[in-house]
Amino acid sequence: MIGAQTRWLRLLCLGILSLAVAVYGWRSAPRAKLNRRFAIQTLVVTWWATGVAGAQSGYAIHFWGRWSFTAAALLPAVFLAFAEAFPTEKLPFPHLFARSVYIFAGSLAVIAMTSPWIAHNFGLIDGVLRRTAGP
Repeated sequence: MIGAQTRWLRLLCLGILSLAVAVYGWRSAPRAKLNRRFAIQTLVVTWWATGVAGAQSGYAIHFWGRWSFTAAALLPAVFLAFAEAFPTEKLPFPHLFARSVYIFAGSLAVIAMTSPWIAHNFGLIDGVLRRTAGP
């Protein structure tokens, strides 16, 4: 069985590797829309992985739990933004839909960070990360 210390270190390393991929992708063509959106998507994944790693560390679990849920709320929107920029296909829905998704995801992220409505009572119980779902 992997200890909590090893788990959070692995997740932290994953976050650092993901950050390196984001920077590399963006720096290869900083003005390209696809590269910028790929970098943003990868940074949000890094944000999420870092939050999970922080929660697994056992320190400031409440902060890291909210941090990871905030990033998770943004993941669908950043994936959509990346898919919109991908050059092979035109998306079959209007820009209003995408903007609505961005606004909704941003709203969920703010709610996740500032209130117990998404998740609360984060903790490690017998080495397993637990939380209580909000209403």
